[in-house]
Amino acid sequence: TVKMRMDTGLWMQQHEVSADTYHRFCKEAEYVTSYERNLRRDRISNPKIADQREPITEKTSVYPVNYVALEDCVQFCKWLSKLEGRE
Repeated sequence: TVKMRMDTGLWMQQHEVSADTYHRFCKEAEYVTSYERNLRRDRISNPKIADQREPITEKTSVYPVNYVALEDCVQFCKWLSKLEGRE
């Protein structure tokens, strides 16, 4: 559990972010997630390290995205806010 102090308002989305929407963000913003950065770094020392993520399929693209680091969430929210004109 992480305790945080909120000095500003907190906005929440009504629905979960789908894997498809999150991957759209990564593609459109040309964003490299912290997972991908770490995977690339680790592969330098051990090229046999495999990507453990499940591939996105038509069925799973509507599922909520998971295993997203806080810094990636922040960047997604900035992208979405800009897209929706809420900067």
